[in-house]
Amino acid sequence: MKPQWILGLVALLPQGGQPAEQPYGFSCGLGAELLEQVAAELDRASLPTPSSEWPTWELEADGGWCRPAPWRRWSELVREEQERSTPDADARSQLAHLALAQDRHRDAWRHLLSLAHDPPAVAALLPAFLPGVPARSPSALPSGVALTPALPPPPLEGEQPLERRMSVAAFQVGKARVSMEVSLEADGVQIDLSWLGGEGTSFTVRPPVPPGTRFHAVYVDWEDAPTPLAIPVELGPGQTSSTIWARYRRQRVDWPTQVPKELSAPLRSHGLILQTESDHPAVRDFLDGLGTALGELFQLPHRLAIGAPAGSQSGPGVTLSFEEGALLPKAAAMVSSAEAFLFSTP
Repeated sequence: MKPQWILGLVALLPQGGQPAEQPYGFSCGLGAELLEQVAAELDRASLPTPSSEWPTWELEADGGWCRPAPWRRWSELVREEQERSTPDADARSQLAHLALAQDRHRDAWRHLLSLAHDPPAVAALLPAFLPGVPARSPSALPSGVALTPALPPPPLEGEQPLERRMSVAAFQVGKARVSMEVSLEADGVQIDLSWLGGEGTSFTVRPPVPPGTRFHAVYVDWEDAPTPLAIPVELGPGQTSSTIWARYRRQRVDWPTQVPKELSAPLRSHGLILQTESDHPAVRDFLDGLGTALGELFQLPHRLAIGAPAGSQSGPGVTLSFEEGALLPKAAAMVSSAEAFLFSTP
């Protein structure tokens, strides 16, 4: 049985299966290439919201990513996928959910692209990208749901568009039908929401964060607004549309962003050192989990240098220095690099 919120999409398709109007729209890039396959499957695929059991991407003392289990699960999924000749829908769905939670939107789209041979799997996963359906949501999206749309898909090779858009024509929240368009522009992200009918509803939207940036100003219907992680939205007969404009600024990135073609000699010979000035137990456990996972994937030894000043030499090997304030984004970057390296290696 299809989740109730998706019925607005399916209603756009006549009985013959040819869409009267595309339920999803993409201005360019990966999404445009997959759109026809997905739209053709929507009227016959069972579309449960993909489940994901990843803990929240944050430091949680004595839990979450400060425990070994999620790191072990990630490394096992990556290793198993590297060894498969055809990507597995469930594994790639889980990796895509993790990438979305870590704001690794390009990686998430690449995981979805790997399932192009399985249009029903793409159709089932796409709602996590747009409108950003929560992983463990009920079959019908209730009023008050927290939506987390992704950035529009990255350009295909040879495409260099600065601005990209994606939209979903109709979905249901509570007893209201709503549409959403997400636009990535040169200095911000715009989200346009429209009420299409039914009763009034409310929900929250978390704008996607482009890599290497942070939001510094948010406007709701062109008025200054606080910059919370989740922006409240109310739509109904008296408020039929709402626009969120989140302006970002680029941040300095103090770690490599290019994926190497091979492991360096010091790394192969002496392994990995994860260094931090913080002596907080949660930071230690988090980095130990990351180091263990990377060590298992690359067959490398690792050790921690806790309390070591940033930039100090902690012995032979390759040192990754983690400042507590940049711990999560840098760890996500390491996860991204590891996946990109392994999935590109025969």
